[in-house]
Amino acid sequence: MILLILAAWFGSKKASASGRNGILWAFISAGVFIGTQLAVGILAGIGIAFGEGAFG
Repeated sequence: MILLILAAWFGSKKASASGRNGILWAFISAGVFIGTQLAVGILAGIGIAFGEGAFG
């Protein structure tokens, strides 16, 4: 949870420093963070399931 907050904060800070909408980029960076976490978890699960099926 802390890493999600940090990702949103750094995204907002960087966007505001470059003249972009900080709140929008905070939501985008938080969404990308969550999506990456889900994708890694799903791919790890698929890899574990494949290994169990292939090697017993």
